Amino acid sequence: MKTKIKLPILTDINLKESISIYDRQTRVAIMLTLVLKIPSSEVSSLTWSRARSLPHNKASIKLLDMLPRHLFSDLVFWNSERVQNHFQEDIDSFLGEFTLEEYRRRFAGMIFVEKSSKEFIRAFNKQILKLV
Repeated sequence: MKTKIKLPILTDINLKESISIYDRQTRVAIMLTLVLKIPSSEVSSLTWSRARSLPHNKASIKLLDMLPRHLFSDLVFWNSERVQNHFQEDIDSFLGEFTLEEYRRRFAGMIFVEKSSKEFIRAFNKQILKLV
């Protein structure tokens, strides 16, 4: 019998705090790694051609829309030397004690606790419906 390890809960506040230490391009790269479910090793060399072929959701589309395009480069992170050369170090630091898959599971079950978060109400309502 396979036992599942219960992972600590991730909140929107925890995520914001842990990701805030990185520059904007690295934050987008980390979030894309989580939402696109691609290996972290692919992120630094991700091309727009490859990005278009991946299954998307609203979050990944918004993240990709935030990034500038380059007329002569197909690289998604063409303007970030940090992502191109040090992303694996940054993602390992961000994940801390968790594997990428464990963090993705935590991210998928993230709880929104900020009062200003519209998602908080939606998540709260879903939890209430589960109890009823």
